[in-house]
Amino acid sequence: MHVQMDFDSFGLDERLTRSLRDSRILAPTTVQRASIPVLIEGRDLAMQAGSGTGRVLAFCLPAINRMLAARDGGTVARAVIVTTDTGSAMRVHSDIKRATRHAPLGVLIPAAGVERTPASYGQFGDGVERPDVLVGPAPAVAHFLRGTGYPMDGTAVFAVLAATQISADDREAIASIMGGLPGSCQRIAVGERGEDLEAMMEIGLLRSPAMVMDAGGAPRPDAPVEPPAPPPVEESVLGPRRNRSIARRTPRDRPETWPGSRGSRRAATR
Repeated sequence: MHVQMDFDSFGLDERLTRSLRDSRILAPTTVQRASIPVLIEGRDLAMQAGSGTGRVLAFCLPAINRMLAARDGGTVARAVIVTTDTGSAMRVHSDIKRATRHAPLGVLIPAAGVERTPASYGQFGDGVERPDVLVGPAPAVAHFLRGTGYPMDGTAVFAVLAATQISADDREAIASIMGGLPGSCQRIAVGERGEDLEAMMEIGLLRSPAMVMDAGGAPRPDAPVEPPAPPPVEESVLGPRRNRSIARRTPRDRPETWPGSRGSRRAATR
């Protein structure tokens, strides 16, 4: 029997769940049910999910939860979220504002090609000197970080949302940002296509990802699956018919192509 879940079941901050209820966001999607527990644990995550699956809140809610806990404890935790297009950055900003009605966070969206100084933060965000969340296209964020004193040592979460194809400029910018991340920073990759996840793996974004797949007929689990113990052994989990099956691999036996990518489709037709 299917049991209806709500966001309270994840143990999220009460201010977050109250904000979600006020925004009429009442039940988590399949992607959110699968990914939120993994991210709350602090693990890196690779998620293949299309538009309309709730993918933004799937990774933003655990990040916000972590920032609120740090604030309550008298410390600082920030998030840097980069996208492949400006529209996605605006949607992330909108979702974060809806989820933080009762726990306001400063969110800044830098614009590419604009000369900035630390004093100009408020011109592009919520008027705060040091925003809690920095979100924008990867080249714009990298440019912003190079030209300002944004404190990367307080970055607790770094996420890449690839709603469009990752360009060479995106790769260079993401690699540049990664160079300033603290070792304890959680890393998240979200892409619509298998090729985008491949690109993020190639530049070393993730370390020990838990895989959640959901795009273009690719399987999506109802709950995260524990990775196999070493030596790496592929494990398959069969879900309901609509979910088909998934396989999780450790980085060492990661396939040359991700499920759903052009390479995997070519291999299947040989």
